[in-house]
Amino acid sequence: MAESETDRKLVLLIEDDPDLRRLTSIVLSERFDVDISPDGKSGIEKARESLPDLILLDIYMNGLSGFKVCRILKEDKRTSSIPVILFTAGAQRHEVSEGYASGADDYIIKPFETDDLLERIERLLSGSKD
Repeated sequence: MAESETDRKLVLLIEDDPDLRRLTSIVLSERFDVDISPDGKSGIEKARESLPDLILLDIYMNGLSGFKVCRILKEDKRTSSIPVILFTAGAQRHEVSEGYASGADDYIIKPFETDDLLERIERLLSGSKD
């Protein structure tokens, strides 16, 4: 059964790379409403204003890093319960550990598989931790 337009969940994409931002938003828009922010500072503002259902957050951005943005959002009572998926080309163990320590709910390595990304988002939106 297809969801009506009003039942679609809102995903906030915070990504500084214009090409990846465009590609990812196209993939996400097939199932979700998508709000886009090109940097951490505006991403925090958008998250506080729109209270999205999930945030997909790049780690390495100019200005505020995704780790810092995640910490700020998780420490704010208005946004603390919003699931956050960090994504980056970095796959080193300390990056993954720092991501989870910042409050992230999941971590995806770029380049990502579309089906994997959508599955993880759906799992977090359903409240499942499996």
